[in-house]
Amino acid sequence: MNKKEIILKKYENRRIYNLEEKKYVNLNEINELILQGNKVKILDNKTGEDITNIILLQIVNNILLENLSHLSSNFLHQIIEMQNYIFGENFIKVFENTYNMTINLLKLTKLQTE
Repeated sequence: MNKKEIILKKYENRRIYNLEEKKYVNLNEINELILQGNKVKILDNKTGEDITNIILLQIVNNILLENLSHLSSNFLHQIIEMQNYIFGENFIKVFENTYNMTINLLKLTKLQTE
């Protein structure tokens, strides 16, 4: 996939504008841009601040809500109760490393089956 960076601007009215395509986009369309292999950079139009992570977290939240809604309320309570431990600095590093290893393994497995 050819990854290019697409610059988006978020306006005070909460709308996000794709400078390349010259049109407003929603979170689903940003998700689709990323699925197509693009990188996005989202700037606050008023301040110029890079708010990419905030918007990407909103997209991830939507994905999690769609795909993890079947988790038991007991498990969700446990996550909330353990949030300081679960989301501490060490966990984030372990999570990212585990995720990267899993992705690499999936890619390797896919290549072997083709």
